[in-house]
Amino acid sequence: AGFDVLTTANNHSLDGIEFGVENTLDKLDEYGILHTGTARSPEEQGEILMIEKNDIKIAVISYTYGTNGMEGSVDQDKLSYMINYLDDTDRIESDINRGKEEGAEFIIACAHWGDEYVRNPNESQKQMADKLFSMGVDVIFGSHAHVIQPTDKKTVETSDGLKKDVFVIYSLGNIVSNQRDRYRDSGLILSLEIIKDYDKGTIGLGKIDYIPTWVYRFTKSDGLHYRILPIKDFMDESLSISSDDNRIREVWNET
Repeated sequence: AGFDVLTTANNHSLDGIEFGVENTLDKLDEYGILHTGTARSPEEQGEILMIEKNDIKIAVISYTYGTNGMEGSVDQDKLSYMINYLDDTDRIESDINRGKEEGAEFIIACAHWGDEYVRNPNESQKQMADKLFSMGVDVIFGSHAHVIQPTDKKTVETSDGLKKDVFVIYSLGNIVSNQRDRYRDSGLILSLEIIKDYDKGTIGLGKIDYIPTWVYRFTKSDGLHYRILPIKDFMDESLSISSDDNRIREVWNET
């Protein structure tokens, strides 16, 4: 499907206890998919996921607000390194600084946060976003709400006195899901451009765009199937897939 990186810090990270964390990462390694957010050892947690593309070094970091109380079922020594938590701001700042030391020119933070099914960020999300930006994060991709939440692009001043443009999307919604209620059957694919200006010696945000999507669920002889549809392609009334056509147009307006 074209995914290169998966973040693994979310409220279900410990559903399979220690084995679940370790087996998930083993499988991602087997499939050749980069990952960040959970770890099998203290050494692995200390590694910063760095991606180099078109001569730009990007650090990707990932954290969750919690793990549904499952942390009490895990060996506490292992818990200290297995999951990246959002409330561990010292850890986050250390990760950001380590990324910079290793040459990161741009930092993306993935935050699993907020209230489920609520279409606007809460104050805690906004405050955490400001903290991450002040520490040096450039972009925040949010998840957990299962519905799309707003974006915000603004200019901030970092802790070292630099002013720069930053961007957050508080929730990307559902890319694929069995949830069928209004707002929960859709999401978006965000397209974000990073520009490196060699003359000025700067790196910053370029064009930001998005593709609204809808989860098309249908039945075949072998059971349920799912397709992720780019809504714009199905707005033409001459293109029909099913009785769901009206819902597709509703989602376009909701997004």
